Amino acid sequence: MKAIILPFACFLVAGCGTFQDTPKSCMPPSDNGPADMLPQIKVDSAPPHARTFLRLEGGKYTYPITSIETVDHFRLNLKSAAARKSNLKPLNIDALAKATNIENVDKNKAEYADLISEAMLATDVTGIGVTTTLISIEQMLDDLLNRADSMISSQLFALRSHVAATVSDINVVMKDRMQDAYDKLNEQQRQILDRAMVLATEAQESLDKLAKEGAFAASDLLCQTTVNFANYPNTIIGLGLPFDRCFATDILCLSSIEVRDVGTPQAEQMLQFRGVNLLPNGEYADATLLVSGKEIKLPTAGGKSILQLPLPGGLNGKAGDTSLRGPLMARVDFNWPKSQTSRRWFFELKPFSVRTVDVSLSFVIEGPLRSVREQLCHVYAEGGSAGSREEYATCTIVPDSVDKSIERCEEGPVTSENGDAGIRNRLFTVGACQWELRAKSKAWWGAGAWYDFIGRAHQLGTERVQGPSFIADKVINQNEKTWVIEYPDSLVPNGYKIISGQYSYNVTISDNEGNTITLTEAKPSDPKFGSAVVIGKRLTINLR
Repeated sequence: MKAIILPFACFLVAGCGTFQDTPKSCMPPSDNGPADMLPQIKVDSAPPHARTFLRLEGGKYTYPITSIETVDHFRLNLKSAAARKSNLKPLNIDALAKATNIENVDKNKAEYADLISEAMLATDVTGIGVTTTLISIEQMLDDLLNRADSMISSQLFALRSHVAATVSDINVVMKDRMQDAYDKLNEQQRQILDRAMVLATEAQESLDKLAKEGAFAASDLLCQTTVNFANYPNTIIGLGLPFDRCFATDILCLSSIEVRDVGTPQAEQMLQFRGVNLLPNGEYADATLLVSGKEIKLPTAGGKSILQLPLPGGLNGKAGDTSLRGPLMARVDFNWPKSQTSRRWFFELKPFSVRTVDVSLSFVIEGPLRSVREQLCHVYAEGGSAGSREEYATCTIVPDSVDKSIERCEEGPVTSENGDAGIRNRLFTVGACQWELRAKSKAWWGAGAWYDFIGRAHQLGTERVQGPSFIADKVINQNEKTWVIEYPDSLVPNGYKIISGQYSYNVTISDNEGNTITLTEAKPSDPKFGSAVVIGKRLTINLR
């Protein structure tokens, strides 16, 4: 396989090869790299590992013959080499990227360089192998761009253009040494490939993270990877090799991929872009923001690698506006008139977050429980004999459970009585109601005597019940993070008290983007919306 010599942006122009002033004729790195030159094969189904984010074309899955397996082998060989060294910090891509940065000074730089060289030899890397690996990454980026949402698409485009530029740089600098074995190359050529392979590994890790964890988790690593690729020519220049491609002004990433409206035109937020040669000839960029049919001219500030842009609020929602909204696609056009250079960046402008919170809060309360226990009390003395008969009886009513007491005793209506009969004595305590009864029949075959009445014991116990619910609602703006609700004493009935730690709540949070979540004592938190906690009589809602 012959080395592929690709065109580069500009030749032999004053200022090329540095991050200094860029000539007017300098063009940005092309995003049309040599990916189509890579041999491909067709298969009817995706291979099990699917490591290259396969694309479906014409009913067939397409993937490159030489996939990212080179990076896998390189990683394994790095681990094996690192296992034989004890003086290095834990092996990670950040340490390797710093070690291969020509401008970096690190006490372990030489050790890391030896480690990488050992792994490169074991992987049997050539210039063709490195560029083929980078082209595989380009194809992975192409596939991701077909599926990526608007939040991350500009970032992926920027990374792809600089991966393509790196492939071109390697072809130009290595020339006819592209197929030579690693151990046949000189030290400068080895360092060029070392840096490129580490960047390929970094790109693979960032894309893996993007695929597995999403744009938010991967954004920082993707941004740093793009910056490292954009600065790859520094390796070539630092090694003193001829390099004639100029550094075009370019936007590489937005430091924070989530941009949310601040809600009012009187407030602004600072957007920070990273890039290269952002101050060509000392000229700051003019910026035009286009969003929802509005065009706004904005100033910029920063330096050669950072560009700052003040974004006004009130473009997508305002405080108290609960109407349903979604993200707006915002576009920033950067223009450097003197350098005849322009760049464009898309990002999502999420709405100013307004949440409606509905709350129901109740506590278990304890108070008096009164009840009445009744019993028929009866005494009878039989008649019809020569002498009289006298009978005694005791009627006792006790509480129906051990946790109750007698509050008072009551004698109900007499249901039946005759002759010399009635209540002889009364004995009332907190433990019982007691009546002593007497009846005496008449002598000489007279009538019998009896006395019947209903005895009542008024019991006093305690009960625990769910108290009345306190209902409240509030509209909460995104700059408000906490709402504290106190259960009012007026809802607690007289004689009752709140039982600490026994409560029930229902917090429903709805935002103006159509999302709803309910928090309860069984599910007190949600990673996206926030949490709720009860201390004493207060429910505190913490919003994210």
